[in-house]
Amino acid sequence: NPFITDIKVAINATADANARFSILSFDGKEIIRRNADVQKGENVIVLNNFGTLPKGNYILEVITGSEKLIRKIVKN
Repeated sequence: NPFITDIKVAINATADANARFSILSFDGKEIIRRNADVQKGENVIVLNNFGTLPKGNYILEVITGSEKLIRKIVKN
């Protein structure tokens, strides 16, 4: 789970959609937002260029249509 510059996210989408990826602080403040298209079924999305993000613990929130995924992530 710890990452330095890139985050790899596996998503099983129930339909083709535009996914929103948000990195949040633990107090709920959105720090970074990215979007990517996903297709129905298994998807692996690589979010990159997080080298300037300070080290620490964050929340990754992924929203695709009516689906929502929340994971704790660690920046080294």
